[in-house]
Amino acid sequence: MVMMPHNKIFAVLTISAFFVFGCYYDYDYEYISLVDSMDILEYGKTELRNVREHDDMPIKYKLERDRYILFASVDKKSIPPAVIFTLESKSLIDANIEGTTIRCFGFFDDIRPSEVRNSGYPEGGIRFSWQPTSYGPCEKEVMPVGENRKVVVSVYDKASGLVAKEELRFDILINGIYRESDSI
Repeated sequence: MVMMPHNKIFAVLTISAFFVFGCYYDYDYEYISLVDSMDILEYGKTELRNVREHDDMPIKYKLERDRYILFASVDKKSIPPAVIFTLESKSLIDANIEGTTIRCFGFFDDIRPSEVRNSGYPEGGIRFSWQPTSYGPCEKEVMPVGENRKVVVSVYDKASGLVAKEELRFDILINGIYRESDSI
């Protein structure tokens, strides 16, 4: 039987434990709050399993106008803060919505039918994500703060074109701790 010195045994056990357990990194779990711009319809929690110490937060909002209702749902499955916007028409013909990306933050993807089936996103929605893109001039982009944080959603009607442009102020709030693991 070959005997190993204690320091080598400790080193082997430490390296083995790293591969089995890995390292953990804790981050604030952040979400987009539209409380100042829209009415709250529902409270709930994130669906990410690695979030702990979190409470109920506003997850569904509504903004009612004469000709339409704009809804917003917090993306409960996203690590970067994100919101899905949808539109319900009251009197518009073939209504749709578009989002305006402000500098390097904003609307990057429409919600596709396959994503609706697999994730529970509302069909026909648009997704606003609060994260800088990691290329070009956006790498050093400074995130707007306070009153400068706005989501711009345009409402269109097939017959008359642009019906309204909603500028919705939002905040990024912390609700718990997200734990990321890099174990194998």
